[in-house]
This record gives sequence, C-alpha cells and structure tokens, in this order.
Amino acid sequence: MSRGNEAIGTLTIPSGAAVSPALSSILSQGQMKVLGSMVELAIYSPAALTTAMVVQIAPEYPGVNWKTMQQDGADIVPTAGDVILVRNPVFLDLRIQGAGNEAADRDFTLMGKLDYPDN
Repeated sequence: MSRGNEAIGTLTIPSGAAVSPALSSILSQGQMKVLGSMVELAIYSPAALTTAMVVQIAPEYPGVNWKTMQQDGADIVPTAGDVILVRNPVFLDLRIQGAGNEAADRDFTLMGKLDYPDN
C-alpha cells in the first residue's frame, strides 16, 4: 500500500451566504475524485471570516441529514487563517456552515492524505 497527499477540492461560501456547496456538488463538476482510503483530511481556512464556522458531514450522498463533525468529543470549528487536521474522517458528504452570512467569498481548501492499494 502506498500513501500520498491529494487536493480534494475547494468549498466556497459565497458572499451573502452562510453555507458552502456540498463536497458532492463540486466533485460532480469535475474537481478531484477521491480514489483511495482517506486517513487524514486537512481543511485550510481563508484569512478572514465574518462569523463562526462548523464543518458538517452527512452519512449519505448527496447530503441530506447534516451533522456537525466532531473529533475527540469537540465540534470541528474552522477559524480564520488556520488549518484543521481530521484523523480518519468518515463521511459521504461534507460542507462548511457559518453562523451567519459572510461579507465576501470564503474559500476553504481541502487536502487529503490517502492510502492507495498496490496494483
């Protein structure tokens, strides 16, 4: 088995909105498809945020039953200019939800550490 880092995609909360599109919607538009087993997810936050954020995940694709993602019993809360590392993420869809509308477009870059089966 080999391991590598891959760009998963970018989730953007548009100006005047409080939630990003779901990861499933950007993947269906041609961004990177996850082809291995993800062992770690990195979420890079933009330099500025207007409101508090949480990461939401869904157990189905596309997402309907959104829940706030937790790690070690605490909500995963992206803050401006930070990187969050999520170990062994398990979800079928993911989005970023703000407590209120953002004053400008906010891009969250997702990177994954993946295990690939040997051929």
